[in-house]
Amino acid sequence: MLTVAETLSILVLTLLSAHLLTTFIHYRHRLRLLPPGPRPLPFIGNALDLPGHQNWRTYAQWGKFY
Repeated sequence: MLTVAETLSILVLTLLSAHLLTTFIHYRHRLRLLPPGPRPLPFIGNALDLPGHQNWRTYAQWGKFY
C-alpha cells in the first residue's frame, strides 16, 4: 500500500512530465512556423548570434543568406 507522500510524489512527477512533454511539443511546433533562419538555443534564443559591432554588415549578410 502506498503512503500519502508516495502517492503525492507520483502525482507531482506525472504532472511535471506531462507539462514538460507538452511544452516541448509546442516549442517544436512553433519552430516549424517560423521563417528560415538560424535555430535558437533553449532559454537564450539567438542572443549569442547578435553582432557586437558593425551591426549593419552582419544584418546585410544575414539578409542575403536567409
